[in-house]
Amino acid sequence: METTGNQRQILMLHQERPVRAEHDVVLSAPLMTDAMHHAVLKSGREFQDVAASLGLSKSQFSKALAANGKFTFNDLTEFMRQTGSTAPLQWLADRMGYRLVAKQALDRIAQLEAELDQERRKTA
Repeated sequence: METTGNQRQILMLHQERPVRAEHDVVLSAPLMTDAMHHAVLKSGREFQDVAASLGLSKSQFSKALAANGKFTFNDLTEFMRQTGSTAPLQWLADRMGYRLVAKQALDRIAQLEAELDQERRKTA
């Protein structure tokens, strides 16, 4: 992604109800699965309830979240929907040198930059 001005590399995600996990907790997690465990805890849902919503037993879900477990990208997307958390995506974005920012925030930044440019043209 190309950046300009004060923008940094930004990874965008749109969710109906994004829930941003505690930034420091997620980014300090050594493994993405640790960020996922955090997402389950912060979701307020029971572990087995999240597992069931993903079509997994509690045991299958535990294995999928194990350090050597397999979790597909489609599974990860559904996991984030079910927990209402972007914690795994925040973790992954950070590891790749990006920051996760809601589309609404980017739209507001673009709007403010346009207003500032307009004001500068008036005073020039």
